[in-house]
Amino acid sequence: MSDRVALIVAILLVCAVAYDVFFNDAMSIVFLARKGTNLIEWIAFWR
Repeated sequence: MSDRVALIVAILLVCAVAYDVFFNDAMSIVFLARKGTNLIEWIAFWR
């Protein structure tokens, strides 16, 4: 991945998080964090 592509991806990620925080009260971030925690626990169980 080139520096330019990495910069574009980082800017898009920051914009998505900022949009979620300002317009959705960060509910998508909380949802993804909870689902990520569940996924990690599920993977650890099958290990």
